[in-house]
Amino acid sequence: MRILVFSSSFPNPAEPINGSFVCKTLQAFPAEHELVVVAPVPFGLAARRGYKESIPVEEEVELGADLVKVYRPRYLLLPYNLLRPFIGFIMFLLCYGLVSRICKEKHIDLIHVHFAYPDGIAVSMISSLLKIPYLITEHRGLLRETLRNPWISSQLKTAYRKATEVVAVSDFNSTVLSSYSIKAKVIPNGIDFEHFTVNPAREHPSRLVLIANLIPAKGIECLIEAISLLRNRGKHYSLDIIGSGKYRSSLEKKVQALKLDQEINFLGQLPPSRVEELLPRYDSLVVSSLRESFSVVIVEAMASGLPVIATRCGGPEAIVQAETGILVQPASAEALFQGILELESKWESFDPYIIREYARDKYSLDGVMQSYLELYKSILGSNSAK
Repeated sequence: MRILVFSSSFPNPAEPINGSFVCKTLQAFPAEHELVVVAPVPFGLAARRGYKESIPVEEEVELGADLVKVYRPRYLLLPYNLLRPFIGFIMFLLCYGLVSRICKEKHIDLIHVHFAYPDGIAVSMISSLLKIPYLITEHRGLLRETLRNPWISSQLKTAYRKATEVVAVSDFNSTVLSSYSIKAKVIPNGIDFEHFTVNPAREHPSRLVLIANLIPAKGIECLIEAISLLRNRGKHYSLDIIGSGKYRSSLEKKVQALKLDQEINFLGQLPPSRVEELLPRYDSLVVSSLRESFSVVIVEAMASGLPVIATRCGGPEAIVQAETGILVQPASAEALFQGILELESKWESFDPYIIREYARDKYSLDGVMQSYLELYKSILGSNSAK
């Protein structure tokens, strides 16, 4: 099989963790099949991210044991609200020539696109011209809200319905798509468990970590307030926040206003290898998001044996079970506060090795890739039969 993966959510030098969940899955792609990645990048991205060098237009990237060719065509990312309906079409115009050339040179059998907007919209048009089937994996957290957008809803539905298959990374996203009469198979994101280690649990929990882009949708303000509530009750917890974003200055001001400088630390953006190294040092991961389609960081924390406190915001409900963590109401500092107290009261019931094995059984990278390979074969078999 010769597969072209099309995803603007894919790591690049200016955004090294962008779409890391896509990259991690591809690390298990078997060497006997050919893989090419097209990862469109907006014009001016390097300058906006403060990256002083140019982002390579093409390069070889190590994925698992292989070097994979990654192409990064540029596209115009227009003002988000003003011209949002045209972004998929513009991506199509600026990427079609490259994708057409790759497909002809490499004899591509199938295009696998991640996210329907804007990538799937662009690929639906490319597929029509090249007569190559495609499938969409939908990761979007705010999927229902996106599908309700009157300017792009019809484009999204067309992209889904023209796809040979649609995959959702969680039951939540599958249910949303089903409400629009779009059938989706559920294949979760996976991780390589060999990268994660487990430390025995401490006698009492005290060190928390949050790993996220620093944006309002991650609900981090509520978690900061929950740490304040804990301190007011005489509970001593520290919180490390790993991630970057324009919202950081606002969050830092809130920490200062609540005089939590000693309890809360901002570690900035860290490479995945460093996160993997740090995770066993914590007692629990907290996910305070308002909406998540899946949340790979939950699985990574569980791979390190950490119980997870997560909001009921979509994806976490299918991952966090009674033996692996605690689910709480989103957008509530009080709920997060109570969740941390519950973690403390149930601490002895959380076995880090049981948590890791539970996660391995459901989210191993090899298992996820095997599901995709079976789907690829099913698509190509049915397509050739036609």
